[in-house]
Amino acid sequence: NIKLTLPEEYVAIFGGELMSQQLNTDKTKTLLVKSDLPLREFSLSVSKDYKQFTGTYDGIKINSYYLKGDEFGAKKAFEFARSLMGYYSGQFGKYPYKQFSIAPVYLGYGGNQCSGMIFVDTRLYRLPRFLIRYFEFIISHETGHQWWYNIVGNNKYKEIWLDEGINSYWLLRYFQNKYG
Repeated sequence: NIKLTLPEEYVAIFGGELMSQQLNTDKTKTLLVKSDLPLREFSLSVSKDYKQFTGTYDGIKINSYYLKGDEFGAKKAFEFARSLMGYYSGQFGKYPYKQFSIAPVYLGYGGNQCSGMIFVDTRLYRLPRFLIRYFEFIISHETGHQWWYNIVGNNKYKEIWLDEGINSYWLLRYFQNKYG
């Protein structure tokens, strides 16, 4: 359980589920975040510039956040994550959490897996459209870690390589299934 207070105009992206939000008299808000299932870590991204596109897959709320001008990328990120979830759920079992979030952040590389969410470098949302498959690869790869890093589990701080092999193998199987 996390209790988070921040300025009311800010949007917080996190693993877990928003249980309540309270507006305070000092122009802040307090969020209560909880997960019924274990998370390997609590990750958080906060910005007053975040906008949100939300959809569902099999009862799972998928939040795809974006910055101004990046709505196309957010919708594609949602589609790519939903598609990968469908394939992995059929192969390995349903994604057990109630929500999943995609957070654009400033990274020095493509993306990073976190419990219940992924970080994606903001520059990828602005790639030329002919590179959409690379964007799909990053979104799908990081989403796939929800099974191999978060659910099956390993210590990504000490053994980051451990789930990369199996995640990469199954990602290739997913793309073969999807595109031939």
